[in-house]
Amino acid sequence: MNIMELLSDSSKLTAIHAGNVAMQKPEIIPLILKLALENKHQYSMRAANTIEKLDFKRPELVKPFYPEIIEALPAIEIQGVQRCFLKLLVRHTNIKNEETLCSLLNFSFDKLSSPTAEVAVKVYAMEILYHISKVEPDLKNELVSVIKAQMTDGSSGFKSCGSRIIKACQRL
Repeated sequence: MNIMELLSDSSKLTAIHAGNVAMQKPEIIPLILKLALENKHQYSMRAANTIEKLDFKRPELVKPFYPEIIEALPAIEIQGVQRCFLKLLVRHTNIKNEETLCSLLNFSFDKLSSPTAEVAVKVYAMEILYHISKVEPDLKNELVSVIKAQMTDGSSGFKSCGSRIIKACQRL
């Protein structure tokens, strides 16, 4: 099956259709993921969007690939692909492998404190860190500190989400 033909345009319907095909033929999931990780802007975005939509419907099909996705995050140059994968990972922060969890933590803190990261990438990173801090309370103070440091230059959306997470951290 030609994955690029399956991802012929950038519409949401195409991503949903490709996700439905992958549900019927799970053997194509590694091919879609490989395309998402290749940093070919147009197709990587479509493939990442498909993986995210597939994970929303059938996370058990994507779960075996979470470690690969997490380890690949720092090498992904396209912020839209990062955004799709972080959105997916917000739903799945209960990572058992300590090395994989540390990679996700480091990447999320890097993105949250980055002056060049898109707002959505920062917000998803913040959400991931918050969910992990519920299990690892030692992270809470560092998370609050980084959010406060970013609030001065943050967008209204970032400030809103940041304020909500700071309040939630104070209740933990």
